[in-house]
Amino acid sequence: MRAAMTNIFVYGSLMSHEVQQVLLRRIPPQLPAVAHGFHRFQIKDRCYPAVTALAEGSVQGRLLCGLTEKETKLFDLFEEEDYSRQVIQVATEEPFEGEAHMYLWVSGDAGKQYHPHTCLGHGSWPWASRGPALTDRFSLTTAATARALRRVEV
Repeated sequence: MRAAMTNIFVYGSLMSHEVQQVLLRRIPPQLPAVAHGFHRFQIKDRCYPAVTALAEGSVQGRLLCGLTEKETKLFDLFEEEDYSRQVIQVATEEPFEGEAHMYLWVSGDAGKQYHPHTCLGHGSWPWASRGPALTDRFSLTTAATARALRRVEV
C-alpha cells in the first residue's frame, strides 16, 4: 500500500530551495501557484511573512508536491504553534489534481502583528531582497532547527 502524499502551498521562507534542502534533504517537485482569498503580510520583528483569509486577496507562491508524512510533520514542527495547516484551493498554470495545504497565521490579532503598509499579497515574497546577512542568519537558524527536529520522533 502506498503512503499518502501531501501537497503544501508555501508563500515565504519555505519557497527557498535552500530552506527546503536543509529541512527535507531534497527539493521536492513544485509548481508556481496562487491562493485566492488570502492576504500575505510582514510580521513585526520577523524575517518571514504570514497569511490570513481575505476575500479579495491573493497570494503568489509555490505548490510543493508529494511530501511524505514525515516531511509534512517536519514542516508542522517547523511552523510551530503560530500557524495552522489547513486545506485550501490553489490555482496553477499546469494541471493539478489533489488537495493542497497551507500554513495560516493563528497567533493573535493579525492587525496588531503586521507592519502597516506592508501587504505582500500580490507580489512575490522578496526573499532575495532581504539581504545576504538576513538570509545567512535565517539559513543557520533553519539548519539548527532541522537538526533538532530530526531528533524528535516524527
